[in-house]
Amino acid sequence: MSKKLRIGQKNRPGNRPFIAIPIQAKNKQELSTCVRIANESHADVIEWRIDAWQDLQTLTPTVIVATIAEIQQPMILTWRTAEEGGQKAYDRNAYYRLYKTAITSGVGAIDLEVRWIKELAELRALANQYDVPVIASRHDWEWPIDMTERLMSLKDLPVDIIKYAVTVEHEEQVTQLLMTTQTLSEMTEQPLITMGMGSYGSATRLDGFTYGSQLTFAHLGVTSAPGQLTLHEVRNHFEVD
Repeated sequence: MSKKLRIGQKNRPGNRPFIAIPIQAKNKQELSTCVRIANESHADVIEWRIDAWQDLQTLTPTVIVATIAEIQQPMILTWRTAEEGGQKAYDRNAYYRLYKTAITSGVGAIDLEVRWIKELAELRALANQYDVPVIASRHDWEWPIDMTERLMSLKDLPVDIIKYAVTVEHEEQVTQLLMTTQTLSEMTEQPLITMGMGSYGSATRLDGFTYGSQLTFAHLGVTSAPGQLTLHEVRNHFEVD
């Protein structure tokens, strides 16, 4: 049975999933606005999508440390690579530099794509040393024939949390994703985060919690994935005051 999800020092509420919102600042000026909006949002968790940053040379340790300190909620640091729908191709040196700074500066969790898990073993070890949860993520932009097997296989990864997102195009796929999530949550201690992308996937962002998904993403005007609902809609659904 999956453990209760923890991001930073914050445990998931007992009767609902974590509600996370992304910030996708391109530069320091936008980041200041995003930090203010995040702190006023009442979201549980903030995901900082650093792949949106235009010039990574200007994303200095000082900026990262200050941002982690300024944001009031626990933060997930994510570089979504272009291979999985993000805005920047994978650059090992830059990736390692940015993640190392975040890990040693009190970030709540880091997102590592499954395809880079082995290559970034040093980052995983460093995260473990600093008690920073590691999320292994996979994003399938087309529904794979072996979806169930793909999702189930993630339990064998040496990580703390499993995240899987897949584009769903009809109700049968929604049902299959939810049922596989439930089965996996009963087989592993790793907390799960699963969701369907696209218009049909919106329902999984609300109903997934019933099946074992412990975090859902919402937005405040700019989505980071298709099918995301607004923070207002998600909070209302879960009757968050």
